[in-house]
This record gives sequence, C-alpha cells and structure tokens, in this order.
Amino acid sequence: MKNEDVFVLLLEDNPAQYTLLAAYLEREHYKVLLANCIKTFHSLMKAEVPDIILLDLNLPDGDGLQLVRAIRLVHKIPLIIVSSRDRLTDRVTGLELGADDYICKPYHPRELVIRIRNLLAYKREERRTSSQAIWINDFSFNEALCCFFDKGGKEIKLTAGEYTIMAALLAGRGRILSRDQLLDVAFHRKAYPADRTIDVLISRLRKKFPLQPEDPEIIETVKEFGYRVNTAALR
Repeated sequence: MKNEDVFVLLLEDNPAQYTLLAAYLEREHYKVLLANCIKTFHSLMKAEVPDIILLDLNLPDGDGLQLVRAIRLVHKIPLIIVSSRDRLTDRVTGLELGADDYICKPYHPRELVIRIRNLLAYKREERRTSSQAIWINDFSFNEALCCFFDKGGKEIKLTAGEYTIMAALLAGRGRILSRDQLLDVAFHRKAYPADRTIDVLISRLRKKFPLQPEDPEIIETVKEFGYRVNTAALR
C-alpha cells in the first residue's frame, strides 16, 4: 500500500504538536485528518473510517483511555497512543485496552512514521494469512474482523447494508437468495412493489469488487429468483 493511500486520523488537542506532526506525515505522503477533541473525532469517524488512528490521552472533553476502550468495542483499526503520559500504569493500561503501540512524548516524528509503517505492514500480512479468510478472486473476507480486503491488504469500505448482503451471499456458498431474503437479512423488512433497494446495493458491490479480465463474476443474477455468489470465484 502506498503512503498516499493511507488515511491517518490524528486526535491531538495541542495545536503546535498536531500542526508539526501533520506536516511531517503529509511530507511522507500520508492523508491526514485532524481532530482536537473526542466530539470531532467521532464526527470524522462517521464520515470515513481511517486506516490508522494516532491518539493522545489528555483531551479537553474526555480521557483517551476510555476512548480506546470504546473504539475497540467496534473497530479493529490499527491504533497508536501518542502521549506525554509516560507512567508505566498508563502504558500498560493503554495496551491492555487494545492499543497496538504506545509512544511517549517527546519523540522524533521519524520514529513515529516507522512505527506506523511497521504496524500497517504487520496488519496487512495478518489479514492476508489469516486462516479465517475466505478468498473471492483477489479479495479476502475475514469473518473474525468483519472486513473485506483487497489483494494489497487495504480494507474495502462498505456500508452496513452492503456488508450484510455480501456476507450473506458468501455464507450461502452458491445458494440463490431472493430479494426478500436479502432485504430481511440486511434491513429486517419485506420488499414492496418496484422496490429496487437490493438491486442498487448489488450494483454498488460490483463496483467495489472490480473484476480483472480473467476473473469469474463474483455476484451472479439469477433471473426472476435473486442473486448468488459464483462458486467459481471462491478459493
């Protein structure tokens, strides 16, 4: 994965520090978004899930350790705590709550960049080699992480509806699922006349899982019945 494809979400309330670090990361061609409080952090997370989170602990509207706990209840995103709190208890607690790394201030930005690069490389390899992964052409589905990845290890961003439908089709292993069944799985409702919800979601999924010339189609349309995953695409 190239640096310019990596989205870093930086949570830091000190303007001098986040300006300096963001400038350094951008020089390394990372895409950086800044949050100076937990409220802004949550807003940015809703808009786009980052590839990695850099998180301070001393924040104006809450404690960073509690935020780490909350993040880990929902996401497996690589996360590095960057904090001036250098007590052993803080470092151990941060790692126990699910942070992947902990770096104390002051630090050299180059060291942090190396840690980011190493962590992302480790996570990509972990996803690629996971025994729980299902391969569909050059894409993988890690059921334990509830994520899809491209061949480079980058997560494919799906909406909740898209994810649920794709996971249901894969679980069916070639079994045809009707639009009513897919609507029930994804949205817990039945189709109404001329309801195109599932067709639109399937169209979006096909765009997010593009085919190479030699690839078999991933999602097959079965006329008048519904959709199924093409078992020829499964590995």
